[in-house]
Amino acid sequence: MSQARRPTRYDRVLIVLEEIIPIWRNNAGKGSSATADWLAEILESIGPDGYVVKKARKSEIATAQLQFLSDILHPGNRHGDERDEAASKSRDVFHREFPEHFAKLAARRDKIIARGKIRNEDEYYLVRNYIDDVEGDPESPELLEKLYRLVDDFGVD
Repeated sequence: MSQARRPTRYDRVLIVLEEIIPIWRNNAGKGSSATADWLAEILESIGPDGYVVKKARKSEIATAQLQFLSDILHPGNRHGDERDEAASKSRDVFHREFPEHFAKLAARRDKIIARGKIRNEDEYYLVRNYIDDVEGDPESPELLEKLYRLVDDFGVD
């Protein structure tokens, strides 16, 4: 019996985009509709017949799109309107398709915290984003204190 081939990262990026476009399209408001249009343009350009695939390797496209999705769907990007619901549902899709992406980020973040020192800007932003995730959680004051100290010691903020 043969085992089904796991979709590539590129294929999974396409799946995420295909699933989140209707989420944004079905949300009320001009902002959500504009976001759906924008995501549809991206999907068309990076899809199998898109112009980007003719100029870049699929692995490069997947890497760039993972960063893009991670940035636009970050929980810190709150607008206080209907886009928040669409972003939340879209994050669920992204997390479902790329659990390893988030596990890898968490492992890197945990190493930084255990080390007690941020070494570069990438690490700084990883910790800074984690602060955004943890802020408001009443059960995390000690963790937040440690994270704030790491960021302050690095000196970018």
